[in-house]
This record gives sequence, C-alpha cells and structure tokens, in this order.
Amino acid sequence: FCLNRHTALFYFSMKRSTPAPWVRLVYHLLWITTLSTVQSTTTTPTPTSTQTLVSLQGVPNTHAQQLTRQYRNTIQPPNKQDLAEMSVHWHLDSPQQEIYIVLHTLHRDRWVAFGIMEPTAGDMAGSDIVIGWASQLTEEHDAVGQVVDTFALSRSKPTKDVKQDWELLTSLSDEYGTTIEVKRKLVTSDNQDRDIPIGAGTPSLVNWAFGELSTQGEDPWQYHGPVHRWMASVEFGGPDEFAYDPTQDPDIQYFDMTMTVRISQSKDTEYHCMYQALPPELLAAQPQVTGYELVKLNEGLMLVHHAAVLHCRQSVTTMFKVGTVNSCEYSATKGHCETITVWDAARAKSLHYQADVGLNFASEEFPYIFLSVHHTNTAHRRGMVDTTTLRMFYTKKKRKYTASYLDLGDVMFNLPPLPPATHPSTTVSCPSACTSSLPHPITIIGQLFHMHCLGKRAWMTIQRKNGTIEEMSRVDFFCPDGEQLIPTNVVVNPGDSINLSCVWDTTTKTESTQHGWGVPEEMCRGRLLYYPSIANFRMCAFYLPKQPASFQRAIRKYNQRSATTTLCGSPLHYKFLSGAQPEYHNPPGCQTLSFGSPTNIKKPVCSHPPQGKVPSEHYINPKQPPAKGTSSSFGHNRRRNTHSGHWGRTRGRAP
Repeated sequence: FCLNRHTALFYFSMKRSTPAPWVRLVYHLLWITTLSTVQSTTTTPTPTSTQTLVSLQGVPNTHAQQLTRQYRNTIQPPNKQDLAEMSVHWHLDSPQQEIYIVLHTLHRDRWVAFGIMEPTAGDMAGSDIVIGWASQLTEEHDAVGQVVDTFALSRSKPTKDVKQDWELLTSLSDEYGTTIEVKRKLVTSDNQDRDIPIGAGTPSLVNWAFGELSTQGEDPWQYHGPVHRWMASVEFGGPDEFAYDPTQDPDIQYFDMTMTVRISQSKDTEYHCMYQALPPELLAAQPQVTGYELVKLNEGLMLVHHAAVLHCRQSVTTMFKVGTVNSCEYSATKGHCETITVWDAARAKSLHYQADVGLNFASEEFPYIFLSVHHTNTAHRRGMVDTTTLRMFYTKKKRKYTASYLDLGDVMFNLPPLPPATHPSTTVSCPSACTSSLPHPITIIGQLFHMHCLGKRAWMTIQRKNGTIEEMSRVDFFCPDGEQLIPTNVVVNPGDSINLSCVWDTTTKTESTQHGWGVPEEMCRGRLLYYPSIANFRMCAFYLPKQPASFQRAIRKYNQRSATTTLCGSPLHYKFLSGAQPEYHNPPGCQTLSFGSPTNIKKPVCSHPPQGKVPSEHYINPKQPPAKGTSSSFGHNRRRNTHSGHWGRTRGRAP
C-alpha cells in the first residue's frame, strides 16, 4: 500500500507544470525510504544458532523456522494424500541416544499424538503414546503448549504414565495449523514406555492421530474418530537414516502380478487365486526372491486379509485355467505348490530380506507362479472391487543364504472349538521327533503370528534337548491388521522343540467358535523364516488324523494327547509322526503382562532351566458341545475378473 501511494504522489509531482525544487527533493527521499522499507520486510531472516530454516513436507516454513533441529525424514502414511492432513517427521541423535519428533496438522487448536506400537502386531492397544497441543487462549497471548506421556492397554482413552519421559521443545498454533516438537531417550527403562530400536532390519510400528481440544473434563483431548488416524512401519536410523531401496541394486529385477476381483456382498470370506507360466529364460536362471511390495493402493486394500505367493508344478494346470482368476482356498494347492512368500496383513506394505538372504522361486520343477488372496467383507458392502498388485523382487545371482518358510501350529484346523465367555488358550508343538531329522542347525531370522479377531496374545518358545526353555518372540496385544515379520536371530539345533502358544478372548461370544479359514473362525498358526533352506522342511504342525464319532471321546483323547500327532515335512512331501505330541509346560512368566505396569515391577521371564513337571492346563470344556461349522468349497469361478502381469527391470525408483 505504501509503495503504491508514494509512487502515485511522485508521479503526480513530476507531471506538475512547475514543481518546486523542495517538493521534488521530498518526494525523492520518500521514494528511496519506501523502497528500503519494502526490501527489508521481504528479506528472509537469517536463522539463529538454535533455528534452522528447512522445508518440511506438509509443514509451513513459518513453523519450520522455529524448530530446534533440521528434519530430513518423513514417515509416509499408506495414502500420501493424507500428508496434507497431518505429517510426522523425525531426527535421530545417535550420540545422545535421543529421538526428535515433529507433528503437524493443518488445523488450528488441535491435539496431535504419536505412538510406538507393539512391534509384533500393531494396534492402539499396547502403544506408548505422546500427546501434545498448543492452544492460543486469546489473540494477545502466544499459544500455550503442553505434552503428556501416556500408554494404552485397549482401544480406549490412554492412561498417563507415572514417569513423564517426553520433553516439549516447540508448540505452535495459528492460522497455519498446529505444530508440536518433542524429544525422548530411545531407552527409558520404563515399563510404560516402548524402547525405540535403531538400525537397518529393526522396523518399528508407529501410529499417529489428531483431534479436537475439549474444555470438558480433566484431559483436553477427545476421540480422534475413525478417520484422523494412521499407522506405518519405519526404520529409525537405517543406512543414512533412509529405508532400503532395492531399485538401486542393478542386479535386482521384479515381476508384477495383478488380480482384479469383484467381491461378493453375501460372503464374509473369499479366497481368490490365479497363476501363470514363468518365462523359460527365468526357469533356466533359477533366480531368488529378495523381497516384495504392494505397489498399487486402492479402496480394495482394506478388503485384503492376506496374500500368498507360491510356485507350482505342472499338475496345477489340471485344477485351474491358466491366466484367469478363480475362487479357491489355499488348501487347494496341496500337493501341487509350495509357498514362497506370504503377505499377512493389509498394512504390511513391503518386505525386503537382508542383503545375503534369498528364497528360491523358479525352476523346471516349478514352472508356474501362483497368487492367492484372502478377501474379507464382513460388513457386506455392495459393489466392492479389489485390485491387488504384488511386485516380487528377484535376483539371478545366488545369495549367500537360501531361506525358506516353516509353518507351525494348527495348519489343518484340528483343534477343538473355542468355548464362549472365557479366555481359552492352548500350546501346540513342533516336537524334537521332527527336528531330529534336520541334517544341521538352522537360523531363524523372522517370526510371524497369525490369529483372527478373537486372538489376543501369542508367544513362541524353544525347548532345548536338555530341557531349557527360551522365549523366541511374543505379542501381548495382537491385532490381525498389523501383523508383520519380526526380525530375530535364533539357532535351532536338531532335537530342539519349537512351541507356539495362543490366547483368545471369547467373552463376547455366546456360542463356540470353530477353527478354520474364515475371518469369523479362528486360527493358531505361526511362520518362521529360516536359513539355510532344507528340502521337505516347510511344515511342522499339530494334526488330528481322525475325529472320533463321539464329541466327548474327542475331548477325552485330546486331553490325553493320545489321538494327536505331528505333520512333518512339506505340502509336497510330508509324513505323520507316530505317537502323541509331547506334553509341554509354559513357564509362569509367559502369562505375565508387563507393559503398562509401574517401573519398579519386574516381569517374570518366559524361560527357565530344566525343572520338574508343572500341571498343564487345556482350554477344552467337556460340557461345551461343538459349534456348528460353516462349510466352504473351492473350484473354478468364471466371473468376469481381470488379470495382468509383466516382467520388467528396475529403472530408478519403483512407482
């Protein structure tokens, strides 16, 4: 306004017929002063020693200038468009063993939250959550910032920690939105906090949300609602503090498999599959899988329960038509295919194995690639169409270690039904009778638990030949939407036993729950990624070969474990081990939940040296009749589904 005003005055003075000299001098001085003032007000301020001007994705520069650190890392939500709603940035101070977090939402006067989830499953339950806000009381006062360290044991309002470990650094709330900057030690030695691992191969599951501030009640935060919340997997402090990018390796290529399916409105659960032939030149090279990614996100993503990739023999062509989408169950491939990779959760967007590990997936014996997708539509929504694109990364150079998956648990769904209104549990074993046939020790580098909606807790232990029990991994707050492969490093020797324990919550049920493929049914399964790969060691699972006619007789025999056995081998070459599964006793610490308890309470360890026998507990209730199961079938489906697939070589970043 000042510039235009003085320009007009100066122009008017110059146009006058006989302007006085002193008038011209005054207007010249005003002109020079105005230009100097405008230039000084538009010059970017020089950052101070504690302020660094950075451009953060989603954060306005007016807020970024007031942060205490420079942030190079942004946590990407599943849908990148959500960055406009809320963004999360982090900085790792390795020498001080501290992590800095910036939370920003474009909305004014909101609370923002960031949580470290349980690494084995991922849910709000079991999360260590920091909540911060900056509320501007009046226009004459600056925003008042606060931060609270909390934890959640369920999907409800978080509880304040006894010890507050997050420190507030910056709090802003104005017309540009709300920005909170906080920091914390990576390890706090607090049972109400989650430790934050750093380095490549140690991903953390995180969640973040925002909501409206409230003047009602003791705490100002309200429920964020079903929309304003996100979760992702991130590696803090990987190489150069960036995640591994397989497209930068010139030896890695990829293969895409895309399946488009119309989801039935009337069915809770459906399995769809398709397969296609592998190129002859690839079969001759015998490549290895190095990882996978979900490269296409759409509305159908939330309809996907899990997906599996297998390689198959020629005999699979007698079951399904090549290149078409079929309705089928995973068990339909028994005797024809072997599992390569399983993508067990809709939110587990990608997995890349460590640089010296690969999985075989193509040979003259297995010339077909097979994609199986489990879709769920428990809400019975109409007109749902899912497009699942799975990108398989592979290399033709043999890696140092060839890995395989080992399936554990009740893979054939032979466990008796779960009784209602209780917390049933069970333990199934991969006994020494199966591992004794191993030619050498194996190294477990990844573990995964799989249950359905009633599943609450699970853990794996290894029992050595001398009787020592060691915990391998556990999940105390299971969530089927957040399953992921847990990095580990455990050696299994021939003769060791691997035990899987599952706990469910059926307090909301009035009838028994069967074990089966469907989401309304339940599972108790585990999967181990190990190397070096051993032929015909893909399955070590509980099996009940024959169900007696009398249910009471079945209960009696199950409790005596005289009717059970072990399925040992692979889907192509398996054997039934004679005799019952061994009696297994969980150490007392396995049942103890430590997260959320005060710092001075120590959790009993879920392991012990050899001890005397402990009375076992089984969840079977002889008075509870079996529930009526739902039958399912598989076969060809000639619905008008589409498919596609192409081979390519990585050029730059994958889309």
